[in-house]
Amino acid sequence: MGGSEREGDFDSHILNFLASSHRLHTITSETSVPTVTAGDAGRWSYSGGSKPALSFVEGKHLGWGQGSSCMSFPSKEQRTMIEHRGRPLVVVAAPGTGKTRALVERMIGLLTEDATREVSFITFTRTSRRDTRKKLETNLGASVLDEVEFTFPRTSTLHTYAKSLVYRYSARIGWLPNFSVLIDDKGERDLLLDELVSDLGLRLDIKSLSKGLSCFRSTNEWPDGFPASTSERIRLLERFEVLLRFYNTFDMEGLVISACKILMDSAADLLPPLYLQVDEYQDLNPNDQWLIQLAASNSNSKVVVVGDDAQSIYGLRHANYRGIRELWESADWDKIRFLDCYRLPVHIQNAAQALIAHEGYLGGKVNPRPDNGRRILTLQTTTSDLQIRAIAKRIVGLKSTGLNHEGQPLAYMDFMVLCPTSVFVNTMATSLQDDFGIPTKQQVRASIPDDVWKLVLAGCGRKGC
Repeated sequence: MGGSEREGDFDSHILNFLASSHRLHTITSETSVPTVTAGDAGRWSYSGGSKPALSFVEGKHLGWGQGSSCMSFPSKEQRTMIEHRGRPLVVVAAPGTGKTRALVERMIGLLTEDATREVSFITFTRTSRRDTRKKLETNLGASVLDEVEFTFPRTSTLHTYAKSLVYRYSARIGWLPNFSVLIDDKGERDLLLDELVSDLGLRLDIKSLSKGLSCFRSTNEWPDGFPASTSERIRLLERFEVLLRFYNTFDMEGLVISACKILMDSAADLLPPLYLQVDEYQDLNPNDQWLIQLAASNSNSKVVVVGDDAQSIYGLRHANYRGIRELWESADWDKIRFLDCYRLPVHIQNAAQALIAHEGYLGGKVNPRPDNGRRILTLQTTTSDLQIRAIAKRIVGLKSTGLNHEGQPLAYMDFMVLCPTSVFVNTMATSLQDDFGIPTKQQVRASIPDDVWKLVLAGCGRKGC
């Protein structure tokens, strides 16, 4: 993944996303894919931000949840991970293989054995952190997760974990413990950067400067085309650090950098024993991953990392999907691979795996399952309004004459439309319903009732749009 985007074939990116969502069951590797497009689809990329939008259309529902009915938890591999207490462990697990559930179960086991342990679960997003905490509270009770008496939070994002390290050991790096953290939404970072360029007498756009500094402080590399000479970049970094210390504040990247400095200290072995569980490792940036590796190298640490290089979609945030491969190849890490998918319906799993089979992903290896014969007809559109009419005509025509794998007439749930932007998802869904009588429901459901069918309109970022 170079720069701010990870490029690749559109189908592999969007289907990998679809396959990672429990709300979807679509597409098969052997699908005949009619495409409606104004030109060559070219190369596509999805580099982060909002995930593809979803829209459901009413109709008959077939086969929901067939991917999970045979799961017996934990499997042999999952139990090995749950009970692992030795060297750092990396687990490669494709969508639906139970990686997060196994991580939570491991944490429950650690705290059941000894509720006074410093046990932490690091997630990629705040939403995931809240969900994980609820699961732990249900099984252990809120009192076990009371973080007042502990050095590190029980569940947190990586930045919150880094903040707790810096707060606890701020003296080791010459900082006061009453520091603040810049809040981007309140414009605090922009104010500091405005002062930075003013102090140095540079003519730099604040937005470009913010992205450039964030990139460097996440990856140790400046983005391509950053409008400053080598000497100016050095001055920017030095002055930025001076201003941060003057105001006794950190940016998010600075919290991670400082936490790394603490763990690199020879006295870091004085830290309490750390039992660390890390989910979605492939979505962390290089410096985030360096922090985890430093924690794992501590003699007092018991670290388990879970990830899948085929699921990284946060290039915009400098995610380093290669990081999971580096751990897998390291002689310092034990390794486990989850090969059985329990959540996804057969046709989603087989389609997704077929599309990425030759990409060299560690997470691309999943035990195959017998083809159930299901097919989804997939149509692809640009943002041209003329293509809405063509899409609708194509769906109506195929539905009126086509048969599914059981010899029954096609239903609307047998179609999927891929749209290049999330905005056009709404345009497409509204027009299909209002202009062509194809009813749509633009809401995500936790489960889909039998009387509802869906036409999935997945918006994703197309390079150049």
